[in-house]
Amino acid sequence: MDIIDFSKPIPQESVPKPVETLADDIETFVLAHPAKPAITAETLGQLDWPYTLYNNTDWDWPEDHPELRCERHVRPMLRGYALRQYRAFRGHQEICRQATKPFTLVFEDDAQIANNTNPDDVIRHINAARNFINEMGYDAVSFHGRKLTAPTSSTTVYGREYVELSRQHQEGTGHQEFLRPVRDSFNGKYQDYIFAWHEGCLAYLIGEQGRQKWVDAGHGYGMPCDLFLVNELNTLVMRHSIFHHDHRHGSLISNQGRVALDLNPDGTPADVSIVTIKADDA
Repeated sequence: MDIIDFSKPIPQESVPKPVETLADDIETFVLAHPAKPAITAETLGQLDWPYTLYNNTDWDWPEDHPELRCERHVRPMLRGYALRQYRAFRGHQEICRQATKPFTLVFEDDAQIANNTNPDDVIRHINAARNFINEMGYDAVSFHGRKLTAPTSSTTVYGREYVELSRQHQEGTGHQEFLRPVRDSFNGKYQDYIFAWHEGCLAYLIGEQGRQKWVDAGHGYGMPCDLFLVNELNTLVMRHSIFHHDHRHGSLISNQGRVALDLNPDGTPADVSIVTIKADDA
């Protein structure tokens, strides 16, 4: 099988189809939004990989969301950022609610197979990850994360290391300010800002127990989906990812909810009338 460089767009006819097949008890979802091209869907289509596209909605605040009780006069921009984080959290939650098979593979819309990674190897890792959930009691397995806290234990499968993440005190003022609603929730579990840290929710396999925990979490008390994945769920993390986070179309969470095409080179809005995700920054 040829090695594919997914850092550049590849004509569909040039993509070799994998020989390996995804296990029948896994269903694949792509979390997308109409305002942003779904790179992941394009890649999966090139590989003849069946998936369900879930187009997320611009969810409004639930009335009891703790962010609404949090004073934001010092950093008012955090209100809009928190709303966009909630919308992402809710999108992952809705996928968990809709899933029906024993295992659900969840992608965000900007995942690509990593450079010098064989699609067959990707499928082998995803299929093997079911054993972590079935036999070792994990809720989920994350195949991609950035700025991870130090591992406490590890295991290796097909030459890739999977780790449990330690919980560490988060000292950054920005992190603490944003996470104040989380600190004041969860019965004080995070009152000292001690978290396992894992940035990004790009690609993960989740089992039935993990999906139910996510559905039962309601609004998540302001916890971003990537932190929820490794703090409220028992999640094993692949240390060196088989996936690449493709930022070519920007982010619907950062950039004040605008995608890259709506920004000038200096990051300012190219057209103030264009807003791809509405956000209440008051």
